[in-house]
Amino acid sequence: MESLFDEVERSVANKSVVRFLRAGFYEYWSGTGSDAPRPAVEAKARATLLALAGETAGQYPRRALAHLAARLFTGGEYALARTQLLTYVERYPASDWAWVAAVHAGQCSERLQEWQRAGDEYRQAATRYSSNPLARVLGLTYAARVSGKMGATARALTEYRAARKAWNPAYGASYTVGDPFSTRDPWKVTRGALDSRIAKLAGGQ
Repeated sequence: MESLFDEVERSVANKSVVRFLRAGFYEYWSGTGSDAPRPAVEAKARATLLALAGETAGQYPRRALAHLAARLFTGGEYALARTQLLTYVERYPASDWAWVAAVHAGQCSERLQEWQRAGDEYRQAATRYSSNPLARVLGLTYAARVSGKMGATARALTEYRAARKAWNPAYGASYTVGDPFSTRDPWKVTRGALDSRIAKLAGGQ
């Protein structure tokens, strides 16, 4: 197959699409997550995505960068994932996935227990994409959670209230950047949960 990809890449004008398909081929045969993983093939998939992501901006370099960042994130490589996610936000700030990447960057920092950085990244996501209710509610809610962990109760309450104010029911009964159908999604936010947190924190003042 590699020789076939080489031949096709030489014969077409849009080489990026062939490289993206090549990365998908490597990924499929890498066996990631299976009982028989192939680390060498996984390394080829990552290298191909990384090289494509570094090319001149376009659909397939953009998709390669998003795919690479998402793979690193789901694979638990949070420091590397954060770098790629923030690169995506800076390179493609107006894309539909940019706000998700911005929130994921904060999640990476939270998973790395870099609390101050996580809170700052969540707030930046909420501010940068303030016109998007999902980004604003989730960014502020996650920032509030981090503020609470750091003992900044007053700030947490302010952020929870701002998140509740930004809620738009047109976007659904719950917001998340995780699995929207999961009953155990730790990133899921509901209006009821926000109201509960606000009441608890306000009652403790």
